Amino acid sequence: MPRPLVDTVTDASLDRVAQINTTFALLFHCRAQTNTLEVVTAHRVDTVKGSPVIGAGRPITPEDERKVQSLLLSRREDPAPVQVFPERLLFCDGSRLVWWQPSSVRPMHLRDHEGKPSVILTRWPNLVLHVADRDLSVATFAGDGRPAGDTKLLHSTLPNVYGDTRVCTGNATLPVGAAVEEMAQWEAVIFETAFTHSNYAGALRRGRAKDPMDVEDFWRARDGVVEGFPYKRAADAGVTLGEWIAEGGRA
Repeated sequence: MPRPLVDTVTDASLDRVAQINTTFALLFHCRAQTNTLEVVTAHRVDTVKGSPVIGAGRPITPEDERKVQSLLLSRREDPAPVQVFPERLLFCDGSRLVWWQPSSVRPMHLRDHEGKPSVILTRWPNLVLHVADRDLSVATFAGDGRPAGDTKLLHSTLPNVYGDTRVCTGNATLPVGAAVEEMAQWEAVIFETAFTHSNYAGALRRGRAKDPMDVEDFWRARDGVVEGFPYKRAADAGVTLGEWIAEGGRA
């Protein structure tokens, strides 16, 4: 029995829908257990009471395939908007985003084991951020200026970061995707939400005998310190920037 193809208008304006005439449909029939394709059927689509309705189908023919090819080639595509990438962008392929944030003096939000919040003012290290599938990773590197593919990465020394550089985002509000215009929103996950716990005991190298080895203690001891960040305290992540990107933001 014919069934309505669509029954609501949600993603297009009424004016545009009025200009669209749905005439042809393909249905792909797969095995339930393996989801492997068994047959493709072609269906005429008629308009019934203003709504497109799929009619009875038949196995697809070479003529149907040519028709599909012709329809796809006739599709009008709106030109992609011109986008000027920011200087800090390092890599972008539509599904992943990698950029860097130079060392800066800014507040850091912390929350102790009892949930008591505090804010310190300190110098943060350089940060490299990687986003894919709403998953955030962060690392650091020594030196000034833009990092290169062969730049050796160090652990960020930040709390809430796992040994493979992934960030435990907890209940932070995350951006939807990995678009260039969402860089600032992803940075807010690091800079504007509270760090709550240490995730990786190996993030720091041994310093002087009394220097903290826990990252939360390390940062609380840096309250008010705005001089250059001590990269010698950051443990080696074991990868270069290029390798890190190739591994999907994993060390």
